[in-house]
Amino acid sequence: MIKRALIGASLVLLTAAISNADTLGLDLTSGDISDVGSFPNVGWSFTVNSPIVVTGLGMFDYSLPSPGLVDTHTVGLWGSGILLAQATITVSSTQVASAASFGQWLFADIAPVELGLGTYVLGAFYPTAADFVVVNADITTAPEITYVTSLASASSSFGEPGPYGLDMPGVFGPDLEFGAVPEPAAIYLLGTVAALLGLCLARSRRRA
Repeated sequence: MIKRALIGASLVLLTAAISNADTLGLDLTSGDISDVGSFPNVGWSFTVNSPIVVTGLGMFDYSLPSPGLVDTHTVGLWGSGILLAQATITVSSTQVASAASFGQWLFADIAPVELGLGTYVLGAFYPTAADFVVVNADITTAPEITYVTSLASASSSFGEPGPYGLDMPGVFGPDLEFGAVPEPAAIYLLGTVAALLGLCLARSRRRA
């Protein structure tokens, strides 16, 4: 009984130490709707001000009250030209509220990716003009990242968007969710709890 209580208490402490509510990298507060025209790959670049762990990729869905995406979209995250993660977004993806009154975000979980200080690119592929991006947008970003510029590419297949030279204050579609990098104390606690569980299981097997 004491062992069970000890394990239970350890797990509670572990969960409290390493769990972080996912945070939107960027959110929209206003903007206009537009199709992507001749630029199927749309995205934006950002700098990381303090290390983060990306846990999900998503894109904006302009239709409320229910999801309105028509196509299936691939969203990617790049660093120094290397694809670090990608996700598939559909009308059935997880809904996340937006500050914008005209839409919401749709997200898919990814294997956690830690981003250190530096510049990264987020992009979404729009296979047809059936779904829309937000232009002339007002945005907010999490303190851990800084928006740099909007990007787009005329490539007809999924890929990293680049500078596109259009005179727009912003073109937005994809987004990311992230949590904080676990503190060393939380990592140490994880190892301690794992060792405790292993020891208790081993003793239980000997008695069986």
